[in-house]
Amino acid sequence: MVDQHIQQLLAEGNDLVVFANNELARSKEDVVTFLACNNIKRGISLYLQAFIESYRMQIPAHPSPDDLLKVCKSLDAKFRDLNFLPLDCAKEKGGSNFCLDIGHVEECLDVAKATQTMVLERINA
Repeated sequence: MVDQHIQQLLAEGNDLVVFANNELARSKEDVVTFLACNNIKRGISLYLQAFIESYRMQIPAHPSPDDLLKVCKSLDAKFRDLNFLPLDCAKEKGGSNFCLDIGHVEECLDVAKATQTMVLERINA
């Protein structure tokens, strides 16, 4: 069931992903990759939280996108199709778990869009 709180989570997630998309549309030298990456990860988390809450389940305290994805997979096997590997940015030099490479952030944006589509399909099904 999609109540007002779930709709708010989805709207906030969408706003963050749209902001990140707009940031990446700027000229390459003006893109703030940290800002785009952070908004993408927050947006993904909000989408997954909305899905979990649609099952009337509690969200784990201080969850990472991976933590939330595990819960979603336990609720719906279709979530196994999502690949969150691009979200692991810790290997990038100086990344501190945020993407510094524009191409990599664009991959993460694709993950966010796939997550949004998956959640909306499952909630509205």
